[in-house]
Amino acid sequence: LKVSDSYEFYQGVQSPYDGNTWIYLERELIGAGYNLNLYNTSTGKKTTLISDKNPQRENLAFKPIGWAKDAGKIYLEGLYLDTSTEHEGIWVYDLDKKSSSKLAISFKYMRTPILTPGRDKFLILKSNDQNYDQMHGTPDVLVEYDVTKNSEQLIIDAKGDDIQIIGWTNQSNQIKKTAPPMSTS
Repeated sequence: LKVSDSYEFYQGVQSPYDGNTWIYLERELIGAGYNLNLYNTSTGKKTTLISDKNPQRENLAFKPIGWAKDAGKIYLEGLYLDTSTEHEGIWVYDLDKKSSSKLAISFKYMRTPILTPGRDKFLILKSNDQNYDQMHGTPDVLVEYDVTKNSEQLIIDAKGDDIQIIGWTNQSNQIKKTAPPMSTS
């Protein structure tokens, strides 16, 4: 991937529909400016989709987190660069219209949501903590957000116990809750 002078690679995703197509975020080495780029590795063509110099660090940057079920749309997560506020919402960006819309995910999520293999749902870790803290809070709620229905469904409420999403298994598409190991002492 070609990164602009005075910028560094931040995060990117490869298209599952065309292995030559990438969307990636590059950010300034010094400062909070960023570019969200579309890049074709076979042609070498780079198109900047969003660019912001962001001199006061007050605007959100958008990192790509997945491709939608529709090959012409991608999911972006909003974040403030150089801060601990990295989970400010998820947007659907239409590559043809060059426009985006924010998904109606309720706030207090703790990690970047995980896109399901069907590309139409997210698994989201949230917190029951009264004083929400992205860096030190407890991810103790797991919800499934359905993009097509614009709705959330509670999967697990562990009330104070950390929940982790490890990944997908090919044997099952069910979400399983596992207990922490028991102490033998």
